[in-house]
Order: sequence, then structure tokens, then C-alpha cells
Amino acid sequence: MAAGATAYLPLSGDDNGWAFFIEGRPPLPVGVYNMAKYRAVSDSYFGALGMPIVKGRDFRPADTRDAALVVIINEAMARTYWRGDDPVGQRLRFGGAWKIIIGIVGDVRHEGLDGELKPEMYVPFAQTPNPETTPTIVVRTATDPAAMAATLREAVAATDPAVPVDRVRTLDEFVSASVGQPRFRTWLLAALSLLALMMASIGLSGVTNNLVVQRTREFGICLAVGATPADVIRLVLGRAARLLFAGLALGLLASAALTWTITRLLYGVTPLDRQTFVAVSMLLILVGCVASYIPARRASRIDPALALRGE
Repeated sequence: MAAGATAYLPLSGDDNGWAFFIEGRPPLPVGVYNMAKYRAVSDSYFGALGMPIVKGRDFRPADTRDAALVVIINEAMARTYWRGDDPVGQRLRFGGAWKIIIGIVGDVRHEGLDGELKPEMYVPFAQTPNPETTPTIVVRTATDPAAMAATLREAVAATDPAVPVDRVRTLDEFVSASVGQPRFRTWLLAALSLLALMMASIGLSGVTNNLVVQRTREFGICLAVGATPADVIRLVLGRAARLLFAGLALGLLASAALTWTITRLLYGVTPLDRQTFVAVSMLLILVGCVASYIPARRASRIDPALALRGE
């Protein structure tokens, strides 16, 4: 079991940016600032949340206001402002004081799963320039998370009965709430896509059926002179396949152009994801073949005598 506290939970969308200066760097032009998100956390927060310290050390209980002021930065900040150099041991100035970088922590997404990884710097609660920040407690446990709520309230009450503990949620509930809107958009797009697929299959079936009606006499003659029903089916499906593949080619070109406009909706999928395009193309081909087979089967059962008599 591990417990910690933070002012801003990941995926919460909370935003708090600070300008900072790097010791030894030349002054920036007027109006230009180094910027990073600012997070106040406890000394055991990273372990409770499972965030790895990739270099340096974690905060300690000894990192109080009377000790040397320290800060931990994330990997995105190290990449952005140090470009391969080692920032551990260097000093930053923000909040009116110089702070020593003691470690680098792994990146997390604070603004949502689709948000970009931004530079972030963490300071101990005991050294925060904003002492009125309200903490959020995080607890890692091997038992049922919901059962920990009563234990957590008892532990806080034993320390200070006046401190309320409200809005207790599991991490799964928190993540589910943070992706509510993206999930709704996904279901909506899926429903519209299914409707479009149904309309496309109906349209292709209708076009193929119209082809069969217009060429009834031709099919009748083919059957009369020795063509087999399988030959007629191949003839009809070949015509439908040309229409299907022409539409598929145009659709892929349009999709490749439009995916760049909905990049924010494609979490974990690149705009030109090869597997997605292949899977969708195979699905459309399968649906098109099924939709075309019914009229093709009907054409193979035409009675040559009735077809010629009708003409």
C-alpha cells in the first residue's frame, strides 16, 4: 500500500503554468518566457501513482521549507529545454526563489488521453509557493479500492477531525469520467458509420439488381447457348466488383484527406494507420460481395425461354 497527495490529478484537465528561468542561460528576448506546468505533490506521490523516477531521486520527508528548495521535472521538460543534456543538479528560478533539480519523472497526461505531453515541474507541498493549495489524496492498495474509503476517512479524522474527505473515487471511475466525451463521440461516429455501410450495401445491391433487369435478355441468351449459372454469377459479380473497387479507391483518397481534420478523435491511431485502412477496406469488400451476390444469384436462375419470350 502507498499513499500520496497532489494538487492536480492526471487526466483532470487542471492547468497551472509558471514561467521559469534556467541558471546560466542568457536572458530571453522581451515577451519570451520558458513555460512549464506546475504541480505540488507529496514525497510519496510518484510511488502511489506508479510514476517512475527515471533519473535522480524522489522527494523525501526532509524536503521541508527549512531545507534546500528542490524541484523534479518530467521527461518532456528535459527534452524541451535541455535537448539531451543532464538537467539534474541545475537550478531553476520560479515562484521567487531558486530551486535545484533533483530528478526526472516519467510523463503523464494531465489534460486528457488525447492531450499532448507538456513540460511539467513538481515541488514538495512543504515548499510550494502557494500554501493554500487544496490537496487530493491518492492511495494504491492491493485490496478492493472501494473498501478503502472508510479506512481513509478514519485515518484523516485521526489526524484532524475538521478535514473533510469527499468525492472518493477509484482510478477506473476517474479515467472513465475523463473519457466520457471521447467515448460518446466514438459511439456516435460508429453508429453513423454503420448507417453509411448499410446505405452503401443497399445502394450497391440496387445498382446490381438494376443491371440484372436491364440485361435479362442477354443472360437468357448466354444460358440458352450453354453458359452455366456460375458463368452468369461471375459476369454479374465482375461488373459489381468494378463499381465496388472504383468507389473504394475514391473513398480511401477522401478518407486519407479527411483524417487530418479529425486527428484529435483518433487516440492511439495515426491519421494514416495502415491496419485500420486495410481492415475497413476488407469489410467493405465483404459487404459489397454479399450485397451483389443476391442479384447475381437471381440472374443465374433466369429461364432462357421466359427471358426471350419477354422480349
